[in-house]
Amino acid sequence: MFDLFHRSVLPAVLSALCVAAASCGRRDGGAQQSRAPADPAAALAAQAEKARAKARRLEAELEEARAEATRLENALASLGAGSGEAGGSEAARPASSGGASAAEASAAPTSAPARPSPSATAGSAGSAGEAPRAVALSAIREGRVPPGSAAIAALAARPAKNAPPISKTPYRGAIAIDDATGRILFADNPDVPCLPASMVKMMDLLLVQEAIERGERSPAEMVGVSVRAFKTGGSQVYLDPKERFSLEDMLYALMIQSANDAAVAIAEHVAGSCEEMVRRMNERAAELGMEDTRFSSVHGLPASEGQDNDVTTPRDMAILARELCRHPDIFKYTGTEYRVFRPAPRLFEMRSHNPLLQASSRIEGADGLKTGYTKHAGYGIAGTAVRNGHRVIVVMMGVGGPDPKTAKATRNAKLRELFDRAFAEVSK
Repeated sequence: MFDLFHRSVLPAVLSALCVAAASCGRRDGGAQQSRAPADPAAALAAQAEKARAKARRLEAELEEARAEATRLENALASLGAGSGEAGGSEAARPASSGGASAAEASAAPTSAPARPSPSATAGSAGSAGEAPRAVALSAIREGRVPPGSAAIAALAARPAKNAPPISKTPYRGAIAIDDATGRILFADNPDVPCLPASMVKMMDLLLVQEAIERGERSPAEMVGVSVRAFKTGGSQVYLDPKERFSLEDMLYALMIQSANDAAVAIAEHVAGSCEEMVRRMNERAAELGMEDTRFSSVHGLPASEGQDNDVTTPRDMAILARELCRHPDIFKYTGTEYRVFRPAPRLFEMRSHNPLLQASSRIEGADGLKTGYTKHAGYGIAGTAVRNGHRVIVVMMGVGGPDPKTAKATRNAKLRELFDRAFAEVSK
């Protein structure tokens, strides 16, 4: 029996013990191997490959975005051809993206973008441009339209806090047009991306005025004040949530005082929220052919962390200014230099920031429109004046200088020069 155990059972037991020991050794070795420090070169190589894979995905997404942009541009071009318009703003845009020089513009004036007809703007049934307009505006509403240029995207995303000013002397870009015909009377770098600051309130005014003319709103209706409006900083009329003012009074505050709190209160009253108002602002800008404009706020204050800046160009602001001039009632807001907003005992008097209306720098025939300023953006203005039956619009943006006083003096002197030059050109 012992011999049988020795010959049969014992070898099997010993073999099993050896296998178990080897297995434990492998597991222990594997554990030791997993605890051993990774090869730095191998880790970096893996990270590099991961980054390359991400870059390939982003490149694919970029190509898709470009294809989408091309499709939308073709849709807009078809819209212009189908509706009999001048194809949006194509007629006014020079072949180079840098814009026409002053000499070129004076030598060969061209027409500004044709204003969309009411039927085209409304996208009425049966119009030839209905389908492409629906495609384009749907993409805009859904945020699928990429920025028109890398420069616009970069400026929109550029943080304003502690960033150096983008302004220049005498300006970053300027343009003057004949309001009646849209003919360009002067242009110097008109398509350069700029920060409009409070000039965005021109679009607020346009949307509200159009709503009034459609009968959707009344200047006499009362506007409440939210906590959000109350807490809005910068230039303001110090609204209190306990107060209510007429829509007309709020529009005066918007354009004379450039009140940011009034801008928020108006947006919430008219559109339900600032976010919805911004969506409408961008939609209207697209309808007008403001190709290089991206609104992100209703007031133009520097963007907060994680938000985009408002971006536009002198040419696009001229398009907006010309559209505003189609609504003569707006001049009572834009052409008023002084007005009492709140009577005593909390008396608040408003005085326009517009140098065209101020006694020390008044321009003959001036009646608007809007200024803008932040340290990052510099000074900007869209001004209009009438002489001898001709209305001229001058837009100047990104005016800078060694200090604010110098920059203001530069702006005022240059404005006078450009208005004189534009009126001389329009009267030829």
